[in-house]
Amino acid sequence: YPQGIQDSWGNTFWNVGYDFQNNETVDDVAYVIHLSEHLAASHSIDPELLFCTGMSNGGDFSYLLACEASNYFRAVAPVAGMIMQDIMDACNPPEEVSILEIHGTQDNVTYYNGDVNNQDGWGAYPSISATIDFFVDLYDLELNSTGNFPNISNNDGSTVSYEKYGVDEECAKVWLYTVNGGGHDWPGAYGNMDIDSSREAWLFFDSLCESPQAIEKPNAVGDKTLEKITDLLGREVSEIAPQILLYIYDDGSIEKKFVVE
Repeated sequence: YPQGIQDSWGNTFWNVGYDFQNNETVDDVAYVIHLSEHLAASHSIDPELLFCTGMSNGGDFSYLLACEASNYFRAVAPVAGMIMQDIMDACNPPEEVSILEIHGTQDNVTYYNGDVNNQDGWGAYPSISATIDFFVDLYDLELNSTGNFPNISNNDGSTVSYEKYGVDEECAKVWLYTVNGGGHDWPGAYGNMDIDSSREAWLFFDSLCESPQAIEKPNAVGDKTLEKITDLLGREVSEIAPQILLYIYDDGSIEKKFVVE
């Protein structure tokens, strides 16, 4: 859960170039890339399996990562997010980044129909449908399926329909979940209760490509593999001497062991 720094008014934010933040210079794309590299090096995270999701400003930032960090992120799942028009105009990623957008038609902050004339002062941004069309065309995808999720909650005043572009055999997919009657919400937590956005984002990420076949590794311990041994200062050790050592495994788990003579 990375956190953006504070803007000039003391509010934390992701720098996507809003008009009222045009004096901000922080490079959040570089920050998240450096963070991902650190996590991969420190915690054995697979750099080929990096994903991003966020709501509102976090969703907007997810689109920026899809355009400017496609070598790092395999997919993003913006919720109530949009792409700034100038980011879209410059978007030419070397690799395809799959996208799942979840958005309410009655969102009163990030309009479903966009704000192409910048009436609200955030900066111009296209409609959600135009955004989806942009990435569908960019990746040369075809509509695969449309439909509706079961209306399991009759009291939330909304339903969810979907459009899915791309086929299962392809890694690149663009999906749109439209929350008809939904607001500026994270469905499943508040607002619409027919879907759980967190679960849907995970299922989307998990659907993109088949997992590579597991390969037997040395130092296997049950279903995990020992990656390295360090001392308490994080220095990797090759010889086991009497001290407290940290055994770091490929599933992110760590065992502390006290070695005695």
